[in-house]
Amino acid sequence: MQDHEMSKPAPMSTASRMAKFGFAIVHNGLMGGIIFGWASIDRSVLAASKEEGGAALTPAQTTAIFTVASSLAMISSLLLGSVLDCFGPRMCSIVSSALVALGSQVVAQSESYHSIMIGMSILAFGGPGVTSCIIHISNLFPRNEYLMMSILSGS
Repeated sequence: MQDHEMSKPAPMSTASRMAKFGFAIVHNGLMGGIIFGWASIDRSVLAASKEEGGAALTPAQTTAIFTVASSLAMISSLLLGSVLDCFGPRMCSIVSSALVALGSQVVAQSESYHSIMIGMSILAFGGPGVTSCIIHISNLFPRNEYLMMSILSGS
């Protein structure tokens, strides 16, 4: 089939574009809130005593968890970028969201430092893919592409 024979896809309605944009913001906010909410999780949940419903971790342990998790987040962005390139944003979103959900479940079920470390590491590994897979949504708004990109990256 030659280029001139290929038809362009039908233009997407404004409502459809806004719905996709809204979903991307909610998706990023729900997944990213876990990652960027570390400061409040660190001192309130992880360092609180077992009687208070916390994990009774020391500041050194919470710092170690943060260090490992943030390092894994940097490494995973390279790997999840490859998933994004090879399989597209839908598969990257599925993989990233599944990792964040699995990590969250492990942390929720954790009773020890090591299991919290494993859960936060899994969670952090999936985090960058959540943001990476929605940035292309800004292309739906050609006149305001960079504004939309900044809204998505800041949500």
